Amino acid sequence: MIQITRLTKRVDFKTQMKVSLPSTILSGILGICLAYEEFGVWSLVWMAILKNF
Repeated sequence: MIQITRLTKRVDFKTQMKVSLPSTILSGILGICLAYEEFGVWSLVWMAILKNF
């Protein structure tokens, strides 16, 4: 959170996007794959965990 706050104060949204985009894409792919494998609600849980990791 500290790093995000520092980037926001410096109005450096481009760097924020570069950092958050890969994690969003990877967590989305994981969530879709787990949902396809019938993990149900757990696919959403693992998707959120991976995105925050």
